Amino acid sequence: MERLETALMTVVWHTILERFCATSLSLQKVDIDLICAMKLYDSLVTFLLQLRDRFDEKEEKAKSCVEIQEYKEATKHTKRRQRFFDECSTPDTEITARDEFRVDVFYRIVHCLVAEIRKRMCAYSAVHKLFGF
Repeated sequence: MERLETALMTVVWHTILERFCATSLSLQKVDIDLICAMKLYDSLVTFLLQLRDRFDEKEEKAKSCVEIQEYKEATKHTKRRQRFFDECSTPDTEITARDEFRVDVFYRIVHCLVAEIRKRMCAYSAVHKLFGF
């Protein structure tokens, strides 16, 4: 738990799993109807899309838990790509370690979860149409 990335993943997954657990308990109730289940899935999608915009908040919470305040990639030596003689000399776009983590890890988690929930929503919708509830 020394690295910022580990603390950040812990904070993010705790937030996500806490909400998923509460939703799961509601979905397991005996008297739940299909419309309510759809609303619960929709609320999870809304929650995840809002979480996507709260990366800074989660990062600050993670930073308060660890001593190392930098991403591991920020401390690594950056490799320079060798240019060919006919290439223009415009500088390559450099992405910070923070942005790389945010895009490659955090956004990917959120987008994959949203996609999976929407798949389940489509399944519920198909059942709804099939049986005319």
